[in-house]
This record gives sequence, C-alpha cells and structure tokens, in this order.
Amino acid sequence: MSKIKINGAPGASVVINGEPGSAVKVAMPLSSDKSLAVWSYTALGVPHAVVAGGSYSIPNAYSNTAALAFVQTPTDGGASVSQRSGSALNVGPNTYTIRVTAADSSFADYSITLTRAAGGGGH
Repeated sequence: MSKIKINGAPGASVVINGEPGSAVKVAMPLSSDKSLAVWSYTALGVPHAVVAGGSYSIPNAYSNTAALAFVQTPTDGGASVSQRSGSALNVGPNTYTIRVTAADSSFADYSITLTRAAGGGGH
C-alpha cells in the first residue's frame, strides 16, 4: 500500500480521482492556530505594544486617561479575537483579557495587567 500526502487549504475539500468512475473527497482540517501576532493599546493617540502575560505601568502622562483602545491581531487569518474584559482604565491594576478562537473553534485566553497611577498627569 502506498501513502500519499494531501495538501490543501484548511477547511477546503480535496477530491482524489482513482479508478475511472471513482473518487474520494477529503476534507482538510481547519486550522487550530490560536496564537496572537499583535496586541497593543492606545492612550492619548500613542500606541504601545504589549506581550500577553506581561504587567505594565501606565506612564504618569496618561494618569487621567479613563479608557484605552486595544488592537489585537491573530496570527492566522481564519482566527478571531474577542475582548473578554472592558477597556476602562481605573487607578491601580487593571487586567485585560482577550480570547483568540481558531478556525476549528479551539481557543486560548491572553491577559495583561496595566497599572494606572493616581491623577496628576495633566492630560
């Protein structure tokens, strides 16, 4: 018996033609890639890259910032990202969690902690 390697895009179907009149349709598995390519937040128009699992201090210049804008990009184009926590930036530690869901519906949660200083930043 011979082995063959079948390549196809995740989720696509590949048809293998055999003897005349016979064919086999093979569904390629969906991607399970739930990694994160980019995660950043923007405060006062300035983007800051972060790494999942990290803890960061918000610079004093942002101490009056009440909310952040987040950008998350999954590594695989077939994956999606959802924010599991709000974007409010309260004084003290703030934990933000996102979920990356792979095309095959498996998922991974990622978190960061941003600590905001109390007032006095002037912005």
